[in-house]
Amino acid sequence: MEPKSNTRNPVILVVLAAAVLAAASIVLLLRQYRIEVDNAQVQLLAKGHTTLDALTAGIRAQSRRGMYRSERLTAIFDELAQTPGILALQLRSSSGALVAAGGELVNVPDLPPGTELWRPDTLIMTASAEFTHDGPGMGPLGRGRGEGGLGLGPRRGGGRGFGGGYRADDPDAGDTPWEEGPHVLTVVLHTGEVRLAIRNARLRLAGGAIVVLLAIGSGAWAFVSQLHQRRLMTGLLLAEERVAQSERLARLGAGLAHETKNPLGVVRGLAQSILEAPEANRDIRSMAQQIVDESDRTVGQINSFLGFARPLEPELRPVDLSRLLDQMKPLFEAEARGGGVEIVCDGNQSTVRADELMLRRALLNLVINGIRAVKRQGTVAVRADRAHDGVRIVVEDNGCGIAPEDLTRLTDPYFGRFEEGSGLGLSIVDQIARAHGWRLRFRSEPGSPTQVSLEGLSEVR
Repeated sequence: MEPKSNTRNPVILVVLAAAVLAAASIVLLLRQYRIEVDNAQVQLLAKGHTTLDALTAGIRAQSRRGMYRSERLTAIFDELAQTPGILALQLRSSSGALVAAGGELVNVPDLPPGTELWRPDTLIMTASAEFTHDGPGMGPLGRGRGEGGLGLGPRRGGGRGFGGGYRADDPDAGDTPWEEGPHVLTVVLHTGEVRLAIRNARLRLAGGAIVVLLAIGSGAWAFVSQLHQRRLMTGLLLAEERVAQSERLARLGAGLAHETKNPLGVVRGLAQSILEAPEANRDIRSMAQQIVDESDRTVGQINSFLGFARPLEPELRPVDLSRLLDQMKPLFEAEARGGGVEIVCDGNQSTVRADELMLRRALLNLVINGIRAVKRQGTVAVRADRAHDGVRIVVEDNGCGIAPEDLTRLTDPYFGRFEEGSGLGLSIVDQIARAHGWRLRFRSEPGSPTQVSLEGLSEVR
């Protein structure tokens, strides 16, 4: 477990570092986006303040002695409303009365001075302006000729106005006195440029975030991939070393087994001679028979080991399963003789591509296991079925079943459920299946029938 944790730690560190770098980069991009949005809004606000200042200066320039002429103010408002981005201009008195207006919008809300109201398409800004004076000759808003002191008192002669009259022959005829108190200037600006700037800033933010994430993700992925590749190479080298070591041990074991068979043959020959000697008594012959039996059993195990240790290279040829099972059925029945086990075979008229000798050996091992599991008065069936990926051969018995903890160990060498077995039968079957590219599957539960299948056999049509 230690090597796995050592290889996993760098990956976790790289992922964390990439996440921190990505977060820092996105924070910087968000900050830049916020600056661009604020700049666009500040520029529009500056334009609104400039417009309000220009409007105030224009009104003051057109006022005389605390009086104004409506058509002149309308001309000023209309001229300023022609400026791109300005939708409406208004001047209201302190009582809320509309003094002058210009632009294309109507129904502009009456807002208090100093308001900055952002709407989806417009920005409404207001400012306070005072258009009165304290005495004659003081600035562009000089005192009127009435007694009001603010251009709001009675005028000489007839006529009516906002608190004063005028004479028909007065050069200021048509002028209107300013209402006392602060007036409210309103400008309505179009926010199209701001929205365009914000949209462009968002696009740059999204593009920058994507580029940053792709760059950091690609770098992290490349590093992790390289680390994973190194780990795979290390594992491959270790696997190759294990394979080489296993091959050396297999050769040594095969040589040892081969050399062991020779003295065993001598021992068995001597025991057979003692068994056949006329002067040997019953006890000696019994011991000699035990030596012969043990020698045969040991030689059988050695032969099984040699068959398992020898590399398999199948010679693929078409094999008629119906013919093969018909030929092998007498062998199966000979193994089952004396136990009352019934053998059923069905090749289903299938022809597969396989090494016939290896397939015979695999089927013989599977059927013998089934017979041992049934023991008495049971059935072992061998059949061929067609599947979506080829042909499968199923060996099914109605024996004792297999414990769940044993299912994963059935193909381990020298693991067996029967004392009379060598423990290599299913290992050899698994080896034959792997050499052909087949799959060995087990389906069983304690007390239920057991199915063992060879799957993925290529059918010859």
